[in-house]
Amino acid sequence: MGSGPRAGRWSFAENVWHITEQALEDAQQPTSASIVYFIDHGKEHVGQAAEIFALFEYGQA
Repeated sequence: MGSGPRAGRWSFAENVWHITEQALEDAQQPTSASIVYFIDHGKEHVGQAAEIFALFEYGQA
């Protein structure tokens, strides 16, 4: 496993802000997408972060 974030990859916080910005912009459009899409996309990133955290936790046990 590497010693830190990979170059050119967004951090968890950057991903969350990106999704939030997309949802806010889309909500202003008359044909906005379902908020469910953004919720599901956010859950993906949260799940990925939780899995990474768990790997570190288990690795230290």
